[in-house]
Amino acid sequence: MKVLSTILISAALLASGGPRSWAADLVELMAKRQVEAVVAGSDIQSVDIRLRPTVPVSAAAPLHVDIVAGTFFESRNGAQQNMVGTVSRSVDLTSKEWVEVTMAAACASRARDIPDSSNQFAVRRLPEQAELAKAAKVLAAANAPYAVIQAAIWIISDNANYDDLGELVETTTYNPSGGTRVIGQDEAARAMRVLNDAGIDIRRKRIWADRRQIASGVSDPALKTWLGGR
Repeated sequence: MKVLSTILISAALLASGGPRSWAADLVELMAKRQVEAVVAGSDIQSVDIRLRPTVPVSAAAPLHVDIVAGTFFESRNGAQQNMVGTVSRSVDLTSKEWVEVTMAAACASRARDIPDSSNQFAVRRLPEQAELAKAAKVLAAANAPYAVIQAAIWIISDNANYDDLGELVETTTYNPSGGTRVIGQDEAARAMRVLNDAGIDIRRKRIWADRRQIASGVSDPALKTWLGGR
């Protein structure tokens, strides 16, 4: 019977085109020790991830690793920022070699230093109902630009107001100590609306007190009306 079972299983594999690949979330695969992951800082908009399977894989039967929006990267250095993934992506592991990917992310701890390549992160899953997880998923679906994403994340993670959002500036070689504000009134307003539409009560956030200041410079009439009419 054991021989017959083996023959039947082999026939089923041949009929289906051979061994099948499988897929799972990065956090789950790490918990099961099926994947090794080393996550390092890159800049304020991304993290660098190195992945290697600890289970047999091949080109015919790869391991699909899903890294979902809302994955939380907790800094191992308390002076540097935590990060949260702001896109979802999948990576196919087909050999025992390390695979390197860059994951779009946003800072989730405004007052800390921007992480660099010397800083590593633990990988965590946020509770599905956590505001940060909900925000990250909605922002990814909305294909929002970075400034809107970062504004929304800081409104959740740091309860940032409009002045706080202004701390993110873009510097140049000619003006390294100054710079241009990245998150303006349009970006702040759109971030507030996205969070509201995600079911997050924006009226309970500090930035709601700045809505009239923000509305005064918003170019989108619908957003301006929404801010003034709430």
